[in-house]
Amino acid sequence: MFSVRSTIILVLASALGATGVHAQLQGNLFEMWADQLPVRESTVPDGYEEALPDRSGVIAVEEELLAFPFSLEMEMSPYALPDRALTGPLEVQGARAEYVSMTFGVFAGRDLSGVFLEVGPLIKDDGSDVAIPPEQIDVRLSVPLPYRTDRDKQLYTMEHQVLVEQDEYAIPGQQNRKVWINVWLPPETPAGTYLGECVIRREADVLARVALKLTVLPITLGKPGVLASVWYTKIGAWDGTYEKNTPDHLAQLAELGFNSIYQANNPPGIFYRDGKVAIDTRSLERLMDAFMAAGMDGPVHIDLRYVNGWSSNFGRIVDAHQKDGKELPAELKVAGGYEVEVFDHPATREAFAEIVRQIERCAAQNGWPDRYYFVQEEATAKPARLEALHYFLPLLPEQSKAILVSNGPRWGRDEAKEVAEHLDARCYSVLNREVMADAKRLGQPLDIYNVARSEPRRYSNRVALGFYPKRLGIRGVSQWAYIHGSPSGFFFWPYGHMVHDSPDGPIPTSRLLKMAEGIDDSRYLALLDDLISRAQASEAPAARKAAADARHDLDAILQKLPLEGMEFFEFARTTDPTTYDTWRSEVVKSILTLQAILQSESSDKQVEDGA
Repeated sequence: MFSVRSTIILVLASALGATGVHAQLQGNLFEMWADQLPVRESTVPDGYEEALPDRSGVIAVEEELLAFPFSLEMEMSPYALPDRALTGPLEVQGARAEYVSMTFGVFAGRDLSGVFLEVGPLIKDDGSDVAIPPEQIDVRLSVPLPYRTDRDKQLYTMEHQVLVEQDEYAIPGQQNRKVWINVWLPPETPAGTYLGECVIRREADVLARVALKLTVLPITLGKPGVLASVWYTKIGAWDGTYEKNTPDHLAQLAELGFNSIYQANNPPGIFYRDGKVAIDTRSLERLMDAFMAAGMDGPVHIDLRYVNGWSSNFGRIVDAHQKDGKELPAELKVAGGYEVEVFDHPATREAFAEIVRQIERCAAQNGWPDRYYFVQEEATAKPARLEALHYFLPLLPEQSKAILVSNGPRWGRDEAKEVAEHLDARCYSVLNREVMADAKRLGQPLDIYNVARSEPRRYSNRVALGFYPKRLGIRGVSQWAYIHGSPSGFFFWPYGHMVHDSPDGPIPTSRLLKMAEGIDDSRYLALLDDLISRAQASEAPAARKAAADARHDLDAILQKLPLEGMEFFEFARTTDPTTYDTWRSEVVKSILTLQAILQSESSDKQVEDGA
C-alpha cells in the first residue's frame, strides 16, 4: 500500500471572509479539523465568491447518508446533490501488480461526526479461503479545497482534491464527499472474482453499505511504456518536513509507477569562499538519496537555471574588479537568479563549468543514475532565456546530457531550434507535426510536459500519461507537481498539484490518482506491445493473425486521438473520461486473447518435445 498512512493536518484559509459562503466554508473546515488544524494566514483576497452549483433536476436526499456513483475522473462541487443513488455492487477489474481504485460518493442529509469507513477482506467467490486482506486496502475520504476558476478570476470553486485517511470523519450536512478505496494486487494474487463491502457507520449505527466486486484478471503488469516523471520542488511549509515528506512522497510516486523527477526551482547553495567557487550539494544529495531509496530508475533532471544567473553575476563582479585594478577578495556574496542577463566573461564560463564538475563528482561518488541537465527553458521566446540557452549549453561537459523545455509550439514556432543538435532530449508543453518531424530527423527523443494543469484540461490527467504518448510515439511525460505548504499556493495554482505536504507526511490528491491511472494504461499498452511482438514472431498462423487483429484494434483506438497538441487539449476537455475505461477494456481483451494463444502454443510445443 501507500508508504504513508497519515492523518490530515491541512492548512487552509483563516481569512476566507466573515460572511456568507466564506463563513460557511470556514466553519465547516475548521469544525472538521478543530483539534488538528494549525491555523495559518491565507492571502485569499477579499471579494472572492464561490460559484455554487445548480441544484435543479437532482433527487431529494432524506437519508442521513446516501451513496451515489462518483468515479475517479469526475469533478463536482461538494454542495451539489447527486442525481441518482448507487444501486447494486460497485464493480471494477484490475491486473496483478496494480493498484486498483474503487470510488463512489456519499451525501450527508445532516451534519455527521464520528463517521467510520470500514472495508473488510475481499473474499474469492469460489468457496476457497483465498482473500485480499485489509492490509492491502487503503480507504480514504476526499476533502474539498477552494480553487480560483480560470474563467472568472473573482470566483472560486470547491473541488474534491485531498484524499485523507483518519480513524473517523466528519461530513457536513448537505454536502458530498468522495470515498476512495485503493486495492493493491500483488503479482501472486490468484485471478478470479472477489467480493466484499464498504460499511459506513456512526457508532453502532450503519449509515450505508456498498457492495464491492473486484475481478482480478489473469494478467501481470510490468513497467510502463512511458518515462513518467514530475516536476519536483522543495517543501517549505513547516520546519523539518522536508525530510518527512520528500522520501515518503517519492516512495508514493514510485509505487504508482512514476520513475523519474525534474528537480526544479530548488537552487543549490553556491559560494565564492577562500578564492574558490564551491557548491553545497547537500540538498541535491538528500533528494537523490530519496530518489534512489524509492527505487526510481529513470534519469533525474537537474535544474541549472539558477546556476546560469549566479555564474553571470559572478563574471560581472570579476570584470568590475579587473577594470578597477582591484584584486578579488577571498569571499564574495553573489546572487543567483533564473532571468539574469548573460554576462560573457571567462569567469562566468569557468564558474559554470566548475559547478557542473562538482555536481558530477558528487554523482560519481554517490552512484547517482543518469542525469539530464536542464540548462534553460525556452518559454514564449523570451530573449534572455534564449541567450542563456545558447550561451551555457555548449559549456556542459561533452559526456553530459541536456534537455530543452520549451513552450515554443504552443505560441508559435520554437525559436530555439538552432541549438537542437546539442540536445539529447526535448520537452514540449504542446507538440505538433513539425516538431515531431524535426526530432525524428535529428534522432532526438521527445517528451511532453505540463499537459494536464489548468481547469479546462482537467480530464487530460489520465490520457496524457497513457494513450496520448502512445499515439505520439514519444519517450516520456513530465507533469508539473509543485508542492506548496502555503494555502495561497494551492488556491491560486489548483491543478499544478498532485500532493500536499503536512507535518505527518504527504497527502495524495485526486489528480495524483488520475495520473496513476494513465501510467497503468501505459503498463497495459506495454504488455500488449510485447505480446504482439511475440505473436508476430510465432510460426503459428493463428498467433500471427491474432497479433494483426490486436494491432488493428489498438491503432483504431489511437487514431481517435489528435496529434496536434492544441487539438488534444480540446479532445481531452470534451471527451467523457469513462472513454478511457472502454479503451483499456479493449486492450485487456487483446491481451487475454494473445496470452491464451501463446500459452496454448507453448503447451503444444512442450508436448511435442516430450513425445
